Amino acid sequence: MNCRKKCFFIFSFSIFIAAIVVALFFSWQPVKIIAIHQYHNRSDILVDRYPWSDKGKIEWWRSNRFFLQEKYGIPKPDDTGDYSIAIWRFGDGYKALEKYDRLCFDDMPPPNNCIEKDRLMYITLTRDGEVSYWLNNTRYIQKAHGELVEVGFN
Repeated sequence: MNCRKKCFFIFSFSIFIAAIVVALFFSWQPVKIIAIHQYHNRSDILVDRYPWSDKGKIEWWRSNRFFLQEKYGIPKPDDTGDYSIAIWRFGDGYKALEKYDRLCFDDMPPPNNCIEKDRLMYITLTRDGEVSYWLNNTRYIQKAHGELVEVGFN
């Protein structure tokens, strides 16, 4: 192998290793809850550093639901027991409405009471008492006995 090929191989390998280290660093960072907004039985959780995978997102919720219930009163079911929880990427922070497709919170004074709509996960309770997780292009149902089933969108 000539020197040029060796240098290219070493450079490429170094970039690959650096990318893995950076990815691992960010994946090990804990989720940071920025704010909670509640309106009746709906809770909006604004976060930074949410897990990337569907499994990681659901596992974070399952591992932290009792903490969130104790500290923030989430979920907050209505008289029928229904609730919904949306987890949003906080991104660049609160902004003015300006654009038509921002999510604004009534519990904050305008103008900087909106965020970009970048929903990471949506959680609801089904009529059968099962928890439904809506992620990017997939829906999961957690059965009463704990089994997690991918059901897609229907």
